[in-house]
Amino acid sequence: RNIQDAKYTWPTAAISMIHAGDDQITCMSVSDCTVMFRHKNGAVSLHSGDPVHQNLDKQAVDHLVRLREAELLPDDADLHQFRSMLLPLIRPYRSLANREGGYGSFTLAVPIREEFIRISSRNTGDITHILLMTDGFYDIVDTYKVMDDHSLMGTVLENGLRSLALEIRSLENADPIGKAYPRLKKSDDTTAVLFSLK
Repeated sequence: RNIQDAKYTWPTAAISMIHAGDDQITCMSVSDCTVMFRHKNGAVSLHSGDPVHQNLDKQAVDHLVRLREAELLPDDADLHQFRSMLLPLIRPYRSLANREGGYGSFTLAVPIREEFIRISSRNTGDITHILLMTDGFYDIVDTYKVMDDHSLMGTVLENGLRSLALEIRSLENADPIGKAYPRLKKSDDTTAVLFSLK
């Protein structure tokens, strides 16, 4: 079989870049990483991941929930079994990477399209901290919903990144089959970097 026919199996990745100039901070990203900015007045703002990618992930999770509610798998089925059932749905989604109507992704399968590079900027003098994180780290807000954006930034500033990463792992381990927190895999990458501009 021609490997070109199975590009959905090729590895993909997200990427975010930040350039802090004297006047402006510019953020560029591809795929689903999130960047959080803390402003001098205490407010936070986001440079979010690709909305098409996020919506496709949500559709897959919603379908997983419907499968479980319809009792099409044993109640104790793990997320690997669910992913196997979702492959007919996931494969077409992944084939949209870097294609018209799809989403941006860092992959060798298809070159990145310029329109999928997401760019935003902030005034340098208005920002005190920047939190760059993978979607797995932002799951504390997006999936587990035990924090909001403000409390996430506040917790990171007070307790650091490691304690929050450990809390995410604790939530994952307490719900290994994704019943309390529906998701497509038990654990995800929890990489995060905090920058201080003070």
